[in-house]
Amino acid sequence: MSFLSRLLLLVLVAVLAPVLLLGYHQLQQRDEHRAEALRFASLRAEAVAAELNQILLGIRQMLVAIAHAPVIRRFDAAACGYLADLRELDEQLLFSMLDARGRVVCGGEERGEIDASDRLYFKLAKETGDFSVGEYTIDRLTGRRAIHLSYPVTASGGQFSGVVIARLGVDALADQLSLKPLPQGTAVTIVDQHGTIIVDLPGRKRVGEMVARDQLPTAANAQASAASVSPFDGERRLMAYAPAGTSQHPFVVAVGLAEALAFAELDHSTQRLVLFILIGLLLALLAAWLAGRYGLQRPIFVLNAAARRWAAGDYAARTGLSGRSELDRLGQTFDRMAEALQTRDRERADHEEQLRRSRDKAVEANEDKSRFLASASHDLRQPLQALSMGITVLEEKHRGDEQTSVMVARVKRSVQSLTDLLNALLDIAALDSGSITPQLADFPIAPVLQSLREQFAQAALAKGLSLHIEECDASVHSDPQHLHRMLRNLVDNAVKFTAAGGGIHVVCRTHDDRVEIEVSDTGIGVSQEEQRAIFQDFNQLDNPERSRSKGLGLGLAVVERMSRLLHHPVKIESSPGKGSTFTVEVPRAPETVGIEIAGHPAKANARVLLVEDDPLVAEATVELLKTWGARVELARSAEEAIAIIGRAREEYQAVIADYRLPAASGLDVVAHAILRWPRIKAAIITGDRESVTHEKIIAEGVHLLEKPVRASQLAALLGRPAVERTV
Repeated sequence: MSFLSRLLLLVLVAVLAPVLLLGYHQLQQRDEHRAEALRFASLRAEAVAAELNQILLGIRQMLVAIAHAPVIRRFDAAACGYLADLRELDEQLLFSMLDARGRVVCGGEERGEIDASDRLYFKLAKETGDFSVGEYTIDRLTGRRAIHLSYPVTASGGQFSGVVIARLGVDALADQLSLKPLPQGTAVTIVDQHGTIIVDLPGRKRVGEMVARDQLPTAANAQASAASVSPFDGERRLMAYAPAGTSQHPFVVAVGLAEALAFAELDHSTQRLVLFILIGLLLALLAAWLAGRYGLQRPIFVLNAAARRWAAGDYAARTGLSGRSELDRLGQTFDRMAEALQTRDRERADHEEQLRRSRDKAVEANEDKSRFLASASHDLRQPLQALSMGITVLEEKHRGDEQTSVMVARVKRSVQSLTDLLNALLDIAALDSGSITPQLADFPIAPVLQSLREQFAQAALAKGLSLHIEECDASVHSDPQHLHRMLRNLVDNAVKFTAAGGGIHVVCRTHDDRVEIEVSDTGIGVSQEEQRAIFQDFNQLDNPERSRSKGLGLGLAVVERMSRLLHHPVKIESSPGKGSTFTVEVPRAPETVGIEIAGHPAKANARVLLVEDDPLVAEATVELLKTWGARVELARSAEEAIAIIGRAREEYQAVIADYRLPAASGLDVVAHAILRWPRIKAAIITGDRESVTHEKIIAEGVHLLEKPVRASQLAALLGRPAVERTV
């Protein structure tokens, strides 16, 4: 937010307080105005109710006098003449007389044998023996709207003999109540005890309509209410109610003031006040803008311009401010700072040049290491691959020759030691370069533990150790190959550093979200101070003579790097002379799953296409496959292999191809073979440690074999059932 924006915001905040006070004052005035309007409506309703009561009282007195007149009790022509004379005294009332059966004797426009015994005013007068008010009706003969008021006539013995009736026209009643003018927007409504509107001023449009009783207060609790929707015309009004009539014949008088008109003057004054506030606010903002723009913002613009040049590296820029204001002194301080930065910039440039040269050398060295890693992963493994295959062939051919078998076993151990060293070095280089991407999956841990049991049982027995690996039916989420390598290194480390007579124990402990795999031994143990050092490269605590029988000092270094790669924490609990326990924490899989585990070496009678450009590896692999009874066709390049596939008349059961071939990839050969024979067993052999290569091979649905390939892996490939593919 700019300085000018903050200044304007400050003005707004300063004006906000009085605006809120004025708003609060206006709300108070509105409440007072509403209360005053409700008081006026209540007084008006009470006045109308009082006037209605006077009218009803006057009619009652007239009916009482008529009912006690001797001439009326005879119910003859003289009584009818008496009632006709009363019409001349009050033209607004029409008097009638009914006999005890409810038949009209005389009065007004009604003549003849008209039966009114079903009318409420007759029933009430007969039942109560007192003044009664009937319901709203429309005259049968004239069609005029009226309400009937009645009083019983009794004979000299007190017996009921008839009823005298005063018919009050509701229009006449409305005319009398409207003699006092109503303020603009005021509505007066009178409702009888049945919910019928009998007076509706000023419009008179809803006379005779019914109003739901739940929308009106009763005569006993009628009172004023705040602005609400009127139950009579649906307008927003300030409503006041007042009771009228008697307890037996209640009326409700409602007076409503139009809300818009009631608050018109106050709303007008509020609008004028809001207008004045807005004008004042605009003037204040204008004054603040002018003061900020021309009194404060100019030096800020100068400072900002100089700061942009400094940010761009031009430390020769200066603000040039020389005044004595706070902003001018700030600019002078910035100028001195720029001079210091200009000096430091020259020094920094020299240091950056030195760092750039060092970085270029580091990048070049890293690229050299990456190129060496890629080359070593393939080229260094090639002779080992050929040597491993050749030793296996010799082992197969001289199983009965004890002396030769001993020599072959020695050579095999030497090759295995060399292979372990090369694998460890390349693993560490690949892990450090970040070229390995784990292939995470859900799989049971049992086959991994079984593989460890088979791999180290003989070595433990030869050294006089007890090896106990407990069964475990849990499943984990990890990379099977890398997790197996971590556990293998831990068990191998335990075997090397545990003296004869000791023991090694591998157990799984399952939890809700993880599986803890413990590798415990009764070996030499590690002190607290040395527990971090054992994970360093080539660091061995109990091998000063560097005996090869105790390894190379790289096993735990690989474990530590794979722990970071897989996010599997490794903990150690150990003390000198009491052995060590290494614990690997692995995420637990949601359910038990299966994974394909390589089988043991087995004899295979199959037709195999081998694609290998290295002569030593090719000859050794062909010789090994033939010792198992396989019929092998050798191709030295991808083009030669594709040609063999194209002209083959007999089906091949397996195709084994090196990934790196002249001018093409082993995947191209495998793709042609699968297209020709969808059920063929296919494998790619590679020495590349890059995860990209592995992902590409796995994505094609081809089995991956890493160099140097063990004979058991080839035998397991040939021993698997045919693969069902859709081409």
